[in-house]
Amino acid sequence: MIKKIEKNETETTEVVDVEVGTMEDHDSETSNAETSSAEESCEGELENSLFKGAKAATSKTRNQGYTEEKGILTIVYAKTGKRLIFSSEVMGKLNNPTTVQVAFLKDKLLIGEKLPENDSLYKTKKSGLKHMIYCTALIEEIIDEYGLSFGNRTSTTFLEVEYGMYEKSPVASIKMK
Repeated sequence: MIKKIEKNETETTEVVDVEVGTMEDHDSETSNAETSSAEESCEGELENSLFKGAKAATSKTRNQGYTEEKGILTIVYAKTGKRLIFSSEVMGKLNNPTTVQVAFLKDKLLIGEKLPENDSLYKTKKSGLKHMIYCTALIEEIIDEYGLSFGNRTSTTFLEVEYGMYEKSPVASIKMK
């Protein structure tokens, strides 16, 4: 015995017990097809009843400083890790170096394979299209140098860059304010 769902002309649904015959019984095949379409219709009604009394969320999102522009440099300062993330555009213009040097100007961070009076080298690691530097000491130095705050966020992205040359080597100058 199976349950069959039927709709009558007044659009009410009723469940009827139906005796199922043998595989050769064509009437049972018709009953199964009718049951299937009736169940689908009933499921649609059930889904619609799930929305009755639903109340929309009213809280607003915090899109602080969100922009559609692509970021050039992102500083991540989180418990899960501290890193600099450079866009593929920047690293491409710098000829995709495996090590870079970093220098500070008043409101710009200089990145290049070779910079004046600079002996420090930082390894870059590629992840997808982006390149990263994992060096907590460097990140803390950058934060201190530019007075960046990570009290209510874990990352900050910078958008403006200019390119120059030093001894035939490209240098990126990233605006930090």
